Amino acid sequence: MGSLYLGMVLAGIGNFVFPRYAAAQNREQLQREMNSAAHFVMKLAPPIVLLAIAFADLAIRLMYSTRFDEAAEILRWQFAGDIAKCLSWVYAGPLLYRGRVRAFLVTELTASAILSASTWLLADQLGIRAAGVGYFLSYMVYLPISAMVVWRSLEVKAQPRELLLVWLGTGIAIGLLFVPGNWLPRILAASASLAWLLLSGGRDDLRVLAEQLRRKLSRQARQLDE
Repeated sequence: MGSLYLGMVLAGIGNFVFPRYAAAQNREQLQREMNSAAHFVMKLAPPIVLLAIAFADLAIRLMYSTRFDEAAEILRWQFAGDIAKCLSWVYAGPLLYRGRVRAFLVTELTASAILSASTWLLADQLGIRAAGVGYFLSYMVYLPISAMVVWRSLEVKAQPRELLLVWLGTGIAIGLLFVPGNWLPRILAASASLAWLLLSGGRDDLRVLAEQLRRKLSRQARQLDE
């Protein structure tokens, strides 16, 4: 569930952004492509993440049962780290697609080490929630590391505006984790998501992505019929 719910944004990065990174003719073009990808991510990822946090427990109960309620706490912490995760993909992608494999591996191994170490260290205090908190911490560190490494390796810069938006969206997400009550967090998350989409222009991107998905499903249905 934690991997699938944000699939629209991550699929957009993988299918449309990464090929553009590989095809960029020079540093200036690569910088424009990375800026455009970061702008796209920051339109859509935060509202999706906020809704996922608010409705994680309902989704768990619909897919499994109330016996899995504790899993929702793990998921919420993972969701809170997913805004940083999406932007990290944007910044780490050029390393791989421009042949900086060693630099890419440094960022990946660093994030993996932080995930493993933080989960292990927090396990006694947090129990199974340590897995979600460790995931969150790993991507909060992975984001600035990937931004720094892509600058040092390829001389393309992360934009301060996107980094600030990550902290803003993540701050709201963390706040939702500690709001008491059943419906108040959902109302707050839905309101924040709608406001983010309206202010960022993400509503138009969602419409385009939904239309592309509809066409893809229609083509697949025709192929099955044939």
